[in-house]
Amino acid sequence: MKRCAMVLLVCAALVGLVSGRAVAAIPVKVASSVGTSEQNYVNVTYGKLVELAQKYSGGAFEFQLYPDMRLGDEQKTVRALQHGDIQMSVLATNNFMPFAPSCGWLNMPYLFGSLEEFRKLVDLMWDQHNAWAVKESGARVLAIVDIGYRQLTTDAAHPVRNLADARGLAVRTPQNALAVSAFNAEPENQALSRAAEGDAKILAWRLEGTELRLEVSPEWAELTGFDRTLADCCAVLTFCALEGVDSVSIYSLGQRLAGPMDESDIVYEE
Repeated sequence: MKRCAMVLLVCAALVGLVSGRAVAAIPVKVASSVGTSEQNYVNVTYGKLVELAQKYSGGAFEFQLYPDMRLGDEQKTVRALQHGDIQMSVLATNNFMPFAPSCGWLNMPYLFGSLEEFRKLVDLMWDQHNAWAVKESGARVLAIVDIGYRQLTTDAAHPVRNLADARGLAVRTPQNALAVSAFNAEPENQALSRAAEGDAKILAWRLEGTELRLEVSPEWAELTGFDRTLADCCAVLTFCALEGVDSVSIYSLGQRLAGPMDESDIVYEE
């Protein structure tokens, strides 16, 4: 199942800044990738955070919200956070991953079987997740908000209730290099083997709309019979589980080997 989550980050140096009542309000610039609708789940979460921060600090902060990516795209705001130009950012978890790779476990395909399982594991991993975040990016995670599975988020002017409603819309999709590296990795359990045998690996990828195009090694193209079918099918099942990917095509040296295919193209037999 595909899962989408947002993370609210704060500069690690800002945490613990207030001791007692501040003489002057501390300005806190907040970058957000969404609009200002009061019904938006991100804004509901942000509003509650502001309420609690002011309550427990005695009104020590002056929050300045910059919605609609006014301060740049989500990855740019993480860099601004690291440089001290802003103090908080709200962004998708996959756009934080390049700065804190260990936090990419949130975006691994097939790791969670349900939202309840996801939420429980986030709670159990909270301290470790933040230790990774601070060490690798210099930012601390204040909140992680999930919005369910297989979501396509649009504004009120472009509701999508069926496939026809999505025709003509430009869709922004996440980046997730972690899934590619995990697919290529050797299993730790010696009783298991990689889906693609030998030196058959994914070398590069790009997303064309909702079609993920994989560039694989020549060794992949040389696979035959069951080995080739297994490698192709595993790639399709793995990457179609990612948010924003509906089909997978496989290329080697500019030649298409398979696809585009999705989960419905794979037939299971007992």
